[in-house]
Amino acid sequence: MKLKEIIIIEDTKLHQQKIKDAVLDLGYKVAGVFAYGEKAVDYILKADNQPDLLIIDIILEGKMNGYQVAKKISSTSNIPFIFLSGKADTIRDFEASVYLNKPFNKQELKNNIKLALYKYDIYQKILKSNEEKEMILDTTDTQIWYLKDPVTYGKVNQARADFIGRDKIEIVDEIIAEFLPKKEASKCIASNKKVFEEKKKIQIEKWLENANGEKRLLKMTKNPKLNKKGEVDYVVCSAEDITDNKKTIKDLHKIALDFKELKNEKEICKMTIKTAEDLLDFNLCNVLLAKEEKFIPMVSTRNYKQKERSVSEKSIAAK
Repeated sequence: MKLKEIIIIEDTKLHQQKIKDAVLDLGYKVAGVFAYGEKAVDYILKADNQPDLLIIDIILEGKMNGYQVAKKISSTSNIPFIFLSGKADTIRDFEASVYLNKPFNKQELKNNIKLALYKYDIYQKILKSNEEKEMILDTTDTQIWYLKDPVTYGKVNQARADFIGRDKIEIVDEIIAEFLPKKEASKCIASNKKVFEEKKKIQIEKWLENANGEKRLLKMTKNPKLNKKGEVDYVVCSAEDITDNKKTIKDLHKIALDFKELKNEKEICKMTIKTAEDLLDFNLCNVLLAKEEKFIPMVSTRNYKQKERSVSEKSIAAK
């Protein structure tokens, strides 16, 4: 297992040694010690070294102070920091794992090093989990998004972005009316308001035009997420494209009516084969009827000839 590597950026020899001792006591590796911020920046960014933790004093030798070093490094890297300061009022608002005031004892420093690494480890796990969730959301054909309010998008998944015809990042925090025709946007916002006001899940079917100008029938679910006060924080939406399903239902209805007009067994079998080929996309179909302990071939695709078989035979048809 690779040792955790820690870089120390501190201008006084006394504190450098104190920090080194704490790092080594924990079983970690001191990857570098710098009194000048510029040298630390060059070592990390120009030489492409990626330690597990930076311990940085606010006051340093050279032209850069600790904050400037941290900002420079954090602009291209997400290495965690521990900031050291001799005065509490010098601590500014910065995204660091730990702020530690001088003077500090070795045990206090060791505890904070462990805390900083633990917090970063948790952060990385959360980040990975979020990336995995987003990956899953972006590989489904179901459109998924959430609403910050009745008129504003939050985040959307790839399927929703593709339907709208824009990059995902372009849709975040934008007004719905920017992406839909005026009439469709008005109806959409009205149903959104209903969910936010009534605080209940709704399901609707709507014809909407996609980025290619095609009218598609979407089955939409809008589900409000309530906070502890019972107010709507946001609304999660999903949409399934059921255009083809609707067409299939219409086709089935027509076929059912056509079947009623058929006069005999042979015609019914022919229609069954045609339906299987056209509607179900089967490429090899056979109809056999069980008559007097035999399977009698009636109709087949591609002139495929089936023989009469006894029901008692160990054939596929018999099974």
